[in-house]
Amino acid sequence: MEEMDTNIACFRIGNTHVIPVTDPKIAREFLVKQDATFASRPVSMAARAFSGGYVTTIFSTHGEQWKKMRRVVKSEIICPVRYKWLHDKRAEEAANLMKHVFNQCQSLGQVNLRQTTRHYCGRLIIKK
Repeated sequence: MEEMDTNIACFRIGNTHVIPVTDPKIAREFLVKQDATFASRPVSMAARAFSGGYVTTIFSTHGEQWKKMRRVVKSEIICPVRYKWLHDKRAEEAANLMKHVFNQCQSLGQVNLRQTTRHYCGRLIIKK
């Protein structure tokens, strides 16, 4: 960008246009005023398959459905009240995790992190 002496550029990589911005004022324009225009994700067969037809929050294209899902996630799932409510359960499971890792190190000398983290996450989901 410095070599081209510009704060904004447009590059085409495959079928996708990439627009890098180095000026904060221009970036604010992108992120605040024109967010609906530039927030859309590219439609792909893999994203459609993973999301069950774009009904999940992660792969949903920007539009009314995405705005509804965002509102629900923001107010019900990642809100401070829910975070505080689950704190004791997370702390209890973290203590259990530490005991499990300690016991595994004592008996086997090694820990299978994949299995241990899956077990920890699964227990947290069940405790809700």
